[in-house]
Amino acid sequence: MTAPLGRWPEPVSGSATVRGGRRCSAARPASLLRPGQLVVADAGNALVRLVAAPSQRSLRPPTSPALHPQFDADAFGRVPLLWPVAPFTGPHEVAGSFGEVRGTHGERFHRGVDIRIEQGTHVRAVRDGVVSDPIANDGVGALDEWLRIGDLTYVHIRAGRTANALLDPARFVATYEGKKLRRLRVKRAMTIPPDGIRVYHDAWQPQIVRAQNRLLFGGRVRVVIDAWDQADDNTPGRRLAPYELGYQLLHVDGSPAAGFETRHPSLRFDRLGADPTAPHQIYAAGSGIPFYGGRTTRFRYIVTNRLERGLAADGVWDTEPTPPGDYILRGWAADVSGNVAQRDLPVTIQAPGVMSAGGRPHPTRGTVR
Repeated sequence: MTAPLGRWPEPVSGSATVRGGRRCSAARPASLLRPGQLVVADAGNALVRLVAAPSQRSLRPPTSPALHPQFDADAFGRVPLLWPVAPFTGPHEVAGSFGEVRGTHGERFHRGVDIRIEQGTHVRAVRDGVVSDPIANDGVGALDEWLRIGDLTYVHIRAGRTANALLDPARFVATYEGKKLRRLRVKRAMTIPPDGIRVYHDAWQPQIVRAQNRLLFGGRVRVVIDAWDQADDNTPGRRLAPYELGYQLLHVDGSPAAGFETRHPSLRFDRLGADPTAPHQIYAAGSGIPFYGGRTTRFRYIVTNRLERGLAADGVWDTEPTPPGDYILRGWAADVSGNVAQRDLPVTIQAPGVMSAGGRPHPTRGTVR
């Protein structure tokens, strides 16, 4: 959406009167421009507006009362519009036209053109476009499920999936209301590499002994997870910090072990305290970015420690109360929107007193670059 930025005198939620006498309905937050300045999409008036605190207002003339934003039909019609299904130039049977009456009581117009195609047919975007609405997909699972890209809205579709296929959890995140699927969004690139879970003895000796591809350990241990996030349009080598991380112990059938019934973050970056030792309690040795001497960005999180409400604390995982046997150690990381990556490590927890690993000591407080 391209439109001038207006300004409200005061922050507004819901519907409000803005300069020029026009009303803004259902304005949705779109982006925090800078502290004290929020950009919102005013879909009802086809405008992008700037909501600014009084202390953050700059000298900007108000939007002209003579400005009447509208769809540029002439510009839209300069490029032929193809059908969104093959064959893209037609012919197709038109099953519904613009302006027909719709609704149980004839209370609305049909605002599009329908064509008849078989269920399962792939629907293609026929124009490049920018998704300008924070909620560009709705009615998920219903007859009128839709997706808006740029100036076009695709209706009666299954966004991101086929008619009979289940949602791909590796690509999409679903929002449910009860058991009903309500909304989809694309996953971000949260990553835990194949070797991203490491286990150390309480004294920081790496646990390295394996049997039948299972890591053997017991007693008091520390767990370190190598994880990173990526935002849209990041370069391939860019790595960002996750929002929260944790670990979970599962039986070999995938059911949670006792004490791990609920997945709970041990590290959550919702705030940071003033303790200067906190980074060493959260990040294991080898963490840092290339600017400070590393070859690549690497975040190695000590998930057996704690970071809660900005307060960091040392911790260990005491495996002695857990019955000896085969398990799955699952490490996970999530972003602030709930996108989750996880990695499973087959392990065997040994009885107390059984030594399973050696190796040179690993410093408790490594160098964080």
